Amino acid sequence: MSEIYNASEIFEIGIDIEKNGRAFYLAAAQATDNPAVKKLCEELAVWEEQHVKIFEELKANLSIDAEMQPAYNPDEEYELYLKAIAGSHIFLVNRDVSELIKNNPTAYDLLSIALTFEKDSVVLYTAMLKMVPEALGKHDINKIIDEEIIHVSIISKQIDLIRG
Repeated sequence: MSEIYNASEIFEIGIDIEKNGRAFYLAAAQATDNPAVKKLCEELAVWEEQHVKIFEELKANLSIDAEMQPAYNPDEEYELYLKAIAGSHIFLVNRDVSELIKNNPTAYDLLSIALTFEKDSVVLYTAMLKMVPEALGKHDINKIIDEEIIHVSIISKQIDLIRG
């Protein structure tokens, strides 16, 4: 039997991911000499902080019943999927983001890590959508997914510029 996630736990996963993402982007901005990458990382850190606030608000607005009620999942397939995705998410596996940048990575390396983070987040948050009822914040999670997709696009463009 898989672990049962309730809405509060799902939102807590989002909070952890976004806090780690913010920490990574701030550290990456300090680690690069590339002005464009530094600026991008600083901007992405701000977006991640906004995502933290959204997940914190979603969690804070849960009723006691909704907070503890397991997410809808008749065959536990979504829970297994969410657990597998969360278990491989770059910023849940690598909670100490300073480890990711300790060996003086290039701007390309930093952006590659960022791209993996954003892609992992899109997949994980899409899995969350299947488990979070509309009334508990599905719209807000969709908004975050849309923003993460924008991040993927922005980072991909910057990677292309670095590659030449």
